[in-house]
Amino acid sequence: MLKDITQTTLIQNKLEESEKMYKNLMDVLNEGVIIHDDKNINYINDKAIEILNLDTNKEEIFIEDINNIIIKKFRERFLNNIQLIISETKEKIINKIELINGKIIEMITTNIKLNEKDLLISIVIDITELENTIMNIEQSEKTYKLLLETLPEGIIIINPNNNNHIYRNESSIRMLKTIGLDKLNESIKT
Repeated sequence: MLKDITQTTLIQNKLEESEKMYKNLMDVLNEGVIIHDDKNINYINDKAIEILNLDTNKEEIFIEDINNIIIKKFRERFLNNIQLIISETKEKIINKIELINGKIIEMITTNIKLNEKDLLISIVIDITELENTIMNIEQSEKTYKLLLETLPEGIIIINPNNNNHIYRNESSIRMLKTIGLDKLNESIKT
């Protein structure tokens, strides 16, 4: 008995070609991409491996491997958020996670259907530099506010849109106590 499998072979080849093209596309992205369920990772691109600093010598990488590189206080939330997506309690979850190597990542996770299987896709973005910049700006702001408060001169910052004051230091409050805030705002407007 003979059976013609030409059509099946052609379809299979096209499917493999399409999958290869899809994986190549994922590998050139600047963000990490992980396709997984609650335990197994079906696909992880090179950028995700780089961001997460995962051991590439292992034959397989699991969700537990990612959980082990997260600092303790974020581990339970990471696993719980995966369960929320699987149970469809949440459609999408954005996690800000700190890794044990000091990196801070943002992981966006949602459901996808791939080859008739319900899976998750997680986009991994390294936000360490952004978080450090924000922290430095906040620290500078605190330093400048402290400096302004300790100056013996009175400092008042005015909003140019409505001409009301938006900041005044202690020295200016003491100096202007006699005229009052309403008169200060009137003086500014004129």
